[in-house]
Amino acid sequence: PGDRRAEARAIVQKISELRDAQPAATIAVLVVARMHAPPIMAAFEAARIPAIGVDLVPLGELSIVRDLVALVRALHHLGDRIAWLTVLRAPWCGISLASLTQLSQLRDPQLLWEAMANEQRLAACDPVDAARIARIRDVLQQALNARDLLPLAEWLESTWLRLGGADAYPAEDLLHARAFFTALSDLVARGEWRGPQDLASLLADLFTQPRACGANPVQVMTIHRAKGLEFDHVFLPSLDRALNRDREPLLRWLDLPRDTGGDDLSDLLMAP
Repeated sequence: PGDRRAEARAIVQKISELRDAQPAATIAVLVVARMHAPPIMAAFEAARIPAIGVDLVPLGELSIVRDLVALVRALHHLGDRIAWLTVLRAPWCGISLASLTQLSQLRDPQLLWEAMANEQRLAACDPVDAARIARIRDVLQQALNARDLLPLAEWLESTWLRLGGADAYPAEDLLHARAFFTALSDLVARGEWRGPQDLASLLADLFTQPRACGANPVQVMTIHRAKGLEFDHVFLPSLDRALNRDREPLLRWLDLPRDTGGDDLSDLLMAP
């Protein structure tokens, strides 16, 4: 117990033997939690055994999606300084930290959107950064002007494309952006979009989709995800590992003695 790499190697070795004996057999490795999967996936890669992770990597953890989320938040609220800083640091712009310091300072009275048009501040930025800022501001100004003229997902995607988003990330990441746009479009079509506060729930059930990696790959997924599926061989690693569940109590309470004293004279505060 505890040597996860040795456990992963043992599983891969056994699966390699099964592959030699039964090439057409379906095989799955079911983990209790997603965090248990990385050493197993690494062992498959080292052994060059085709394997795919199913619903293991949340879409919201990918940089391309995080940048899109920041773009939504920034365009929704000009005062969201963190979102605007993320937009200016994203690959489609890539402003240096030194220039960002000129645009956004501690307790800055100006919005970043305002600072991006401030000639005095732009003059203090690196000339290359200043040119990038001017281009980004023009694109985003056009987007703000057209905000109510297009469906949300279509408007966001066209803005992202004009920013150069499709050219700023590896080609394989563009599928993740497409999944985000599609999910956002579906949410709006159902009438359930209220604003950026819905992004967390939107991303909660979105995961990267496995890419084809050979015929009949080993599938790695959580036990919960495998409900209703059938495989010829199933491996269940890390069953001895404790999960980080129930670390917080269902209820917290505090006894507050009253001024009059006495064991039975106290107020009880309870909260979930």
